[in-house]
Amino acid sequence: MEKKFGKEFVVLIRKTLSMDKNVDLNDIIEEISYLIKIKGNEDGLSIMDKKKKNLNSIVKMNIPLDRQLKFLHCFPELYQKLLYVNIQDKIQTFFQIQDLNVDFIIPVDHRTISLISNGQYLIFLLGGKNTNYVYMYNPEKKVLEQKENMIGNLERRSFGICSIRNLIYVAGGYLDNEITKSCECFDILTNYWCKIRPLIEPSTDNSLCSYNEKYLFKFGGQLLTFTLCQMIEKYDVGKDKWYVINYIVDLFKSVMRKF
Repeated sequence: MEKKFGKEFVVLIRKTLSMDKNVDLNDIIEEISYLIKIKGNEDGLSIMDKKKKNLNSIVKMNIPLDRQLKFLHCFPELYQKLLYVNIQDKIQTFFQIQDLNVDFIIPVDHRTISLISNGQYLIFLLGGKNTNYVYMYNPEKKVLEQKENMIGNLERRSFGICSIRNLIYVAGGYLDNEITKSCECFDILTNYWCKIRPLIEPSTDNSLCSYNEKYLFKFGGQLLTFTLCQMIEKYDVGKDKWYVINYIVDLFKSVMRKF
């Protein structure tokens, strides 16, 4: 097994799962093998050739994306494809590949999110390198329908993202190639962006989640100094205000010592 996947990869997974003894490492590795087909460089392929080969190796089934079902999805960067898997189907767990009828490639550093509105499962593609465009996926036409652009003149990328009902929230990231603390909200029903109170500390690549439809929590990210952000911020939707609720310095150090 280690020869097939590489010792470094196996060691990384073992460390990742070391605190959960109920997880079967072999099951995790076998699942990953279906998706990424890890190989060495002995075949002489370039990184991009390997990406294309790996993507094409994923099992492709003619199962349509039903708006009434729940899916996990992703848009592979630099492709014109959508990958998705029905998480309600306990038998068929392979990713499906859908070719998109678009005239551009999926940008680097974009963000994507799915939500349910009026009983329908919707997928959005937002921002990325050199763009601030927003798209919603149309499964019937297999196209990305453009929506109102994100706030910014050139690009909006590497931001945190989450949703509450019909609202999509984004926080931080790059705004016109500068790290920002700007935050915005997009109403998918009115197709309108508005600014909300900015973060306390600007950061990129942070994690954003919602809680109880009343709060947003922002974790981690990278600071202007290119160091990890160790501040946790909470946003009160009703008061339009961010709060510092905790620093994760001690927790971060204790976790890192395990590795």
